[in-house]
Amino acid sequence: MKKVAYLTVLCAVFLLVGRSDAKQPSSQSRNPSSSRGDITVQGCVAMSTGYYILMRTEPGSTYNLEEASRTIKLGSYLGEQVEVTGWESPQLSNSSSVFYSTAPSAVTVMVMSIKTLAERCTEGEISASADSSLVSGAELDLSSTPPDAEIEIDGNFVGHTTSIVGVSAGDHQVIVKKRGYQPWKKRMVVTSGRIRIHADLEAESK
Repeated sequence: MKKVAYLTVLCAVFLLVGRSDAKQPSSQSRNPSSSRGDITVQGCVAMSTGYYILMRTEPGSTYNLEEASRTIKLGSYLGEQVEVTGWESPQLSNSSSVFYSTAPSAVTVMVMSIKTLAERCTEGEISASADSSLVSGAELDLSSTPPDAEIEIDGNFVGHTTSIVGVSAGDHQVIVKKRGYQPWKKRMVVTSGRIRIHADLEAESK
């Protein structure tokens, strides 16, 4: 009888220990960057084939950027010189065959924080973008709310929303405007692919 009671207690202890271990996540799952190590890099935020990239002045020094947090909005930093902190992923986390074919050596940085160093990219970064093997020109797919707004690129009228406009790789100023609304302005650096841009116009105060 004593042996049965002893075995029952022993089994209960094993079950409690097993449940406790199951509830505790591994350190790697709690902090996915802990096993990789954080990195900090500086460069120009641009777009290629629909993906955010970080262009640097050094040849071949290009990173694919992905938002590691919902609070990170990479689109707000297009065309700006920034400092990015995150962790490297050894392979591109997106599986786009187009991106692989245009940037096979790129490394993904999962962005944990980003800050603006300058509102415009340096000439060296823009030059690196223009000279990069990523470059083949880009298409801007422009829409707006409300629709049928005028589109200006680099000071030139190119049509009304919604329109697809071809541009060369490099630095561009995009303005979307409509009578009765405040102009929407965005400076960006593009490399290749089709880039969707939507402008929400705010009504002018009366």
